[in-house]
Amino acid sequence: MQAIPDKFSYSRSAIFPGWRENAKTWTRERAQALRADTKVDPIIRWAFAMFLFSIPYETLDAGLSDNAFSLSKLTGYLFILTALLQPRTSFRRIPLALWCFGTYLLVYVLTSLYQAPEFRAEIVNRLVTLVQMLVLLWISANLLRSVQTVTYALGGFAFSCVVLSVLQLLGVTRVAYRGWDNRASALGENPNIIASVLALGLLALIWFIYRRSRGYWLVKVLSWPFTLLIVIAIVDTGSRGAPVALGVGAITIALSKSLGRSRLLNVTVILILLGAVIWLSYYEENVRGRWLRTFETGSMAGREKRFPEAWNMFMSHPIVGWGPVANYMELGVRIHKVGGDPHNLYLWVLTEVGLAGALPYFAGLAICFSVAWQGRRGPHGVLPLALFLTVAAINMSTTWQTRKLHWLVLGYALAAAPPSYRRLTSLVERPRIGLRRIMS
Repeated sequence: MQAIPDKFSYSRSAIFPGWRENAKTWTRERAQALRADTKVDPIIRWAFAMFLFSIPYETLDAGLSDNAFSLSKLTGYLFILTALLQPRTSFRRIPLALWCFGTYLLVYVLTSLYQAPEFRAEIVNRLVTLVQMLVLLWISANLLRSVQTVTYALGGFAFSCVVLSVLQLLGVTRVAYRGWDNRASALGENPNIIASVLALGLLALIWFIYRRSRGYWLVKVLSWPFTLLIVIAIVDTGSRGAPVALGVGAITIALSKSLGRSRLLNVTVILILLGAVIWLSYYEENVRGRWLRTFETGSMAGREKRFPEAWNMFMSHPIVGWGPVANYMELGVRIHKVGGDPHNLYLWVLTEVGLAGALPYFAGLAICFSVAWQGRRGPHGVLPLALFLTVAAINMSTTWQTRKLHWLVLGYALAAAPPSYRRLTSLVERPRIGLRRIMS
């Protein structure tokens, strides 16, 4: 009878012959499959870039909201159609966060059943929009796993923001917004929206300067004037929330080690950028006046009244909220306006669907943050986390529930941690590998 080897003396090769070769073959095949999953067709990449290029020009829809053939909608429909050319990549993975947002949408539908008949048209309109946004989240969470696709998409978005800033400063698109403190607007859109979009474009441009243009010193030098133009355009809108959100995203980038530069250099550059925003805000009399009213009297353009009333509405109906559209109308009555947008996404969700819908919605946001945090040392770096925190700060003073950029940034956050090629490579190169790691 063959003696049973001592448990401390036997090798895995004796028990599992050829296990090392099988593990190497498995990891190589798995790595090739993962690379194929993230390979995006060039047509889809260009359609994605065109779609993101058109987003800052959603203002062309101002006054034409019933027009289904506006520039941003056409490019959006084209992008979704091209995504169908590669369905195994575009619709391959359903993120857990998407199920959470889908649960919120289910609560939205259920609470809309007992709303007044005059609200049904607006409820259906918002429902169709939210379904489209969830599809956009699904597609972007899969396509943006590809770093090359991110380069195309964010490159188009950053370039679009540069063009919009130039047109804004030249007076081509600049109009006075309702005569409020001489605030500048683009094609009649809310100045806060314009400033927030430009803030996200500025962060994307900074990412290109420091990460995607390594070795191209001429590109970096030429990018700084464009950065200054975007900063001037942001300040020109008179927005207060957008510069604060920009500061949140910029500080996130500055404190990261994933850019391949020393932290001191990163902090210095970001401080110069934020210093320019503060100096220009102080230099512009109308912007300085808005900030002084905030610090001296607590004025927040009516938000100091909307926030408490919205919170009281939530406390009176904490479980299922007031229902879609009804929450908007009820807040309008309480603040003596035609309609009542709380100018805060989180209060909007709480008053709309209560805790029943808000908890899965906030859980989806928490998942997006967790994935972006874990992926900050991955191939996408810290940018998904910086953009997510920027959008989270923007939604403190406005409601981006139906804005494309809101869901695109959430999709990018979910794409920040795709299956790691580095882990698979380490399995192949490591001389000893555990059976549990092979089977995972």
